[in-house]
Amino acid sequence: MPPSPLDQILWELVRPLAHEINDKISIFLASGKPIPRETGIASVVFREESPWPSITYPFLAGDAPDYSMLFKRSSVDEAHPFYAYPDLQELAPLVEYVKSNRDLMDFFAYKRPMGEGGVELMRDFVDHHAFGLAMEVVSRHRFVIGANVTDESLFDVYRQVEKGVLQREVPVDILVPIVLRPFGFQSLALSDAVSIERLSDDFHAQRVPQHYLDPIPKPVLEAATHAVVLHARTVINANWWDSPAYELPSGILQEIDQIFQAIAVCMPQRTGYAQILVRPLGWVRHFKGSLDPIMQGPLIKQYPPDFDNYGWLRPAEVTNEQDLVAFAGIFRALDGSNKKLQLAARRLSMGSARLRVEDQVIDHCIGLESLLSDSKSEINYRMSIRLGALVAEQRPGFSAATFASIAKRVYDYRSSVAHGDIPKKEEVEFPNGKKMKVWHMSAWLLRETIRFFSDRPQLNLQQFDEKFILSKLDRASG
Repeated sequence: MPPSPLDQILWELVRPLAHEINDKISIFLASGKPIPRETGIASVVFREESPWPSITYPFLAGDAPDYSMLFKRSSVDEAHPFYAYPDLQELAPLVEYVKSNRDLMDFFAYKRPMGEGGVELMRDFVDHHAFGLAMEVVSRHRFVIGANVTDESLFDVYRQVEKGVLQREVPVDILVPIVLRPFGFQSLALSDAVSIERLSDDFHAQRVPQHYLDPIPKPVLEAATHAVVLHARTVINANWWDSPAYELPSGILQEIDQIFQAIAVCMPQRTGYAQILVRPLGWVRHFKGSLDPIMQGPLIKQYPPDFDNYGWLRPAEVTNEQDLVAFAGIFRALDGSNKKLQLAARRLSMGSARLRVEDQVIDHCIGLESLLSDSKSEINYRMSIRLGALVAEQRPGFSAATFASIAKRVYDYRSSVAHGDIPKKEEVEFPNGKKMKVWHMSAWLLRETIRFFSDRPQLNLQQFDEKFILSKLDRASG
């Protein structure tokens, strides 16, 4: 049995208007006059010297026709000899129905503060919203199905538009592009409801705002090939003028942060995100040509600050699937009730976002102490011994004594910073002879520690000492 419209009257009013609009478009095209072009679809180019796309909106006109621009609210402007709303005989009944429908009027109402006369202006704008319901259906039909319109083919598109104005909770995928981090795979499932997927050119063509005033450099926004995808979430669809991407529940925002924290634990390369978008599932507010719809959301500066300093020009190491093998377990652990583990992961991300390397080390040490410290006395000694034992257990073949010494160097650096001194030694030597900056080593130790306790979320420090330190001392003395 074919699906029924959510609002039978609305469908019966949109349907004849859609046929009328489609007929007028066909007449205009037959006249040979030039048709206005879409300016809201960007061109996407990948250059050989960079892994990142270059995303550029057309200056005056793009490639795709913009059928909606053939229709004006009035015919006063003689420079544009197109159709006017009064030319559409089927528009007036639809406008009157929208005005009589309290739910639709509330949805289309502009609820932000307005100056004098603004309320009346927006009330008079109802004809534009009513026209837009049919125009979206016709335009999309022409791009993906063709110009030959039937009631059945119209309804397939109308159903998506109808849901976009009548349903107040709607399903979406939430996409968060991962900045300045290329990946060597098409897609990777991180859990049942989270994945990383390569962004298509069609997605790139819509994701960067056409005009914006923001401290995030455009090359940073562009510098993403993949996105974290939160699948099949529900968001509020309360008002035409507000994108659901700007009204995400706090739980979803917290989940996004935990996902990026888990990614930071899995791989040493720093990354982050600069925007959040939503991909409607089965509904739409506005189509752009033949592209699958997406809705832009907030720009958020959640990435290391040095990315702004021409970070997009630096070589970027490709991340592969094996680098993210541990993600599921770490993410599950961070989503649990272990507050200390959550604090440690948060401090790892906070350290990555610090501009000063001294502050990075402080953040990393706070994260380490949340998991490995139970006393403020002799903290350097206690942390060094425990970190040495943890690394030796986590990575067989590594010496506990060697890493206890390395950890002591990190904590000597931390103590110098905490007392206002300038640390004299900024490097430590890894067992393979490689020199590492102290702030890189502190991040490495924190990642190892989070991984260790993610696998053992119920382990407390007393149990840790007994199993990984005291038992080994007993065996050595025996």
